[in-house]
Amino acid sequence: MVDNFKSAKFRLAQLVVSDPKSKNPRYYIKYHAYSVPTGKIERFRVYLDKYKNHPQFKLICEELIRQINFKVTHGAVYDPKHVGFQKILQPDLAKKRLATEPTLFSCLDLALTTKLNMKENTKASYLKVIYKFKQYLHSQKRDDELIKDFKYIDAVNYSTFLMQGIGLSARTHNNHINGLKTLWFDMADMDIITTNPWIKVNRPSPGRGRNIAFTPEQQTQLMAYMKAKHPQIGFACRFMYYTSCRSVEIANIKICDIYQAADDKIHIDRKWSKNSNMRQVVIHPNLEAELKAMNIKQYPGEYYLFSSNLLPGPKKLRDEEIATRFREKVLNPLNYDRQYTFYSWRHTFAVMGYLNGLTIAELGLQLGHQDPASTTAYLKSLGCFQNDNIKTKLPGLDF
Repeated sequence: MVDNFKSAKFRLAQLVVSDPKSKNPRYYIKYHAYSVPTGKIERFRVYLDKYKNHPQFKLICEELIRQINFKVTHGAVYDPKHVGFQKILQPDLAKKRLATEPTLFSCLDLALTTKLNMKENTKASYLKVIYKFKQYLHSQKRDDELIKDFKYIDAVNYSTFLMQGIGLSARTHNNHINGLKTLWFDMADMDIITTNPWIKVNRPSPGRGRNIAFTPEQQTQLMAYMKAKHPQIGFACRFMYYTSCRSVEIANIKICDIYQAADDKIHIDRKWSKNSNMRQVVIHPNLEAELKAMNIKQYPGEYYLFSSNLLPGPKKLRDEEIATRFREKVLNPLNYDRQYTFYSWRHTFAVMGYLNGLTIAELGLQLGHQDPASTTAYLKSLGCFQNDNIKTKLPGLDF
């Protein structure tokens, strides 16, 4: 048994002869697989001694290897105690179902299993990358394409599709390409492939994203509009403003996280935190009043704070669901530029907090920054450190 992902690599199933020189060698199939119950990679062996004299022994081995690899690539642990050997012993069936080379789809699923012990949002990002890539392959009727047939030109074509076909931003495009490059490296570690076609794919500079906050006038307009038309979206915006939580953190907050550590704190689990550090965010008195008005403690602890209709419930929303609703229901009808987003409420918290006297350290704690320099850079990007004295104190040049 292997204790962690660093000390072992996934291996596809292969036939092994323990000692070919022996008069009575032992035949077995070996492979590595992820064990959901133990959370570890384990080595497995399927011994075939009783079948080695069978006239169709080769077909038996090939079909059994195919079945094992199918299960492993779908994230399951293969249990040799429940193998249906009676089906494997049918040569005609074995010939029909024999797959001697791995496909793109199966290899992507296999590479994904190496990410199963990562943070939930990291796994989710890889799932999105694979899902979009599979959609692209399916649209071109390449579902059964072999991994060996995917070349550099195919990677370039997909990159072009992301940028020009569906108009992804440079940053999002690069995230997708980097994700696929990592998955291909994982396949190389598993000895499935020898070259990585994504290495040389051009990744355009994403530039510096613009952080922008809502002005006091905009805050008043938006809150009035949401109070009249979309009160639950308004509550979600106020929640981000008062807590400064990120979208992925808000989507994963459960009722049990509220008041967990103290009567005025919300617990943010390290699984959802950007820097993997657990933290407690302060509940502002205005937010506290809204939570009490909702009688928040009446809901089961495992309910999500924002579920269907943005009310507490058992169903988890997609991380970007609230942001999408805010864009479609509020920002678009009010003709706000695309630079304004749901995330702008977090920026608004930073600006308003700084202008009202919160220190860099206090802001950093609520924002979840590890380094005060990150908070300083954040505020600088939001225009909080304007040097207006230049206009009055810098002497002019005579000409």
